[in-house]
Amino acid sequence: MNKYELAKKINELEGLTNDEKSELFQLLRSKKKYGLVWEDKPEDIEQRMLDDQPVLVEVPERAILSDDAEAPNHILIEGDNLEALTALSYTHAGKIDVIYIDPPYNTGNKDFKYNDAYVDKEDAYYNSKWLSFMNKRLKIAKSLLKEDGVIFISIGDDEVSQLKILCDEIFSRQCLGFLPRIAKSGSKQGTYFRPTKDYILVYCKNTEMVKGFHTKEFQVKEYPLVDENGRNFRKAHSLFQASLDPLRGCKNQRYYIEAPDGTLILPPGHTMPLENEDAAHIAPATRADKVWRWSYQSYLAKKDRIMFSESKKSPLIDSYGNHTDWNVYEKKYEDEETDGDIDYNLPDDVIYDYLNSSATT
Repeated sequence: MNKYELAKKINELEGLTNDEKSELFQLLRSKKKYGLVWEDKPEDIEQRMLDDQPVLVEVPERAILSDDAEAPNHILIEGDNLEALTALSYTHAGKIDVIYIDPPYNTGNKDFKYNDAYVDKEDAYYNSKWLSFMNKRLKIAKSLLKEDGVIFISIGDDEVSQLKILCDEIFSRQCLGFLPRIAKSGSKQGTYFRPTKDYILVYCKNTEMVKGFHTKEFQVKEYPLVDENGRNFRKAHSLFQASLDPLRGCKNQRYYIEAPDGTLILPPGHTMPLENEDAAHIAPATRADKVWRWSYQSYLAKKDRIMFSESKKSPLIDSYGNHTDWNVYEKKYEDEETDGDIDYNLPDDVIYDYLNSSATT
C-alpha cells in the first residue's frame, strides 16, 4: 500500500474528527522517503532539562593546579554529557576549533548505557537507542564548531556504517576523511580474516574553510612511487649538489655508490678513491673534486633511502672517470612529510571531548 492509498483509507475512516485526520495526514507526510530511519527513544535527561536549565558552576576546591606557569588551562565538566553540551551551546556556540569523541561502540558487551541501563543486542531498540544518543549530541556539537572547526569520531565495526550516514546528514556530507585502523595480528577464527576494529571519521562545518587536508587522489599524484613495503614516496633532492664547496670540511663525502648495473659512481673530479678504501679518509684535492651531500657514515645508515634514475645528461662519473647514465636521489615518503599548511603549535585553539571516554584528549 502506497501513501496515496493510505491517505484515502484515513479519509474514509469513521469516528475521527477532521483535526484528528489532519494529524494523521501530517504524520504520513513527515515520514522520510530516503535516508537513515530509526525509532527515536526519549532520554530521561531530556525531560529533566525541560524543568531545570543546565548551568555550569565552578568548584574551586576541586581544581587541579600545575606548578608550571605556562601550563594550559583545561576545564573538566562533571555531569551528564547532554547537559554539558546544552550548557555550552549558550556559551561556546561557534567557538570550538576541534572536537574529538570516542563514543560507545555499541557492541552489546556492556559498553553503552541508555537511561542508566546497559543496552545489549537482545534489546528491540538496540540500534535506535544508540542512533538517538548520537544524533542529539552531534547536532549540538556541530553548533559549537567554528566555521573552520573539525570533529574526529572514533568508532568500531558495529556502528560505523550507520554513523557515516548519520554524519552525512548532520554535516551535509562535509567529510574530510575516513581512516581505518587495520589489525595486523592474526586471528583465532580459523580461516577467516580478523575484522578491522577501529575507524576515525573526520567532518567539518565547511570544507572550503579548512586548510591542510588533501584527498588520497592528490597525495598519490604527489607521491607516485611505491616501495616494497607499500609506502608511497617521491624522488626528492639529488644526492649530488654542484654548488657544495668540497674544501669546506667535506673529506668524507667523496666515495663510490654502486648503481643498479654494478657501476661504481661518484661526483665529477680528479681525485679517485680506491674501490676498497675507506671513504672517510678521502679528501678533495681541489674544488673540482665534487662531493655528495651525505657523509659516508650517513650513506651507510641511509642507503636504503636512495633511488637511481637513468639520464644521458648525468654529471656523475664512474671509477674510470667516464660519464655515467645514472643520477642518485633521496626518497621522500608521504607519511614523513607535511605540506606546511598546518601550524602544529596552536596554543589558543579550543579542543573539546564531550564524552571524555579516556580522559586523554
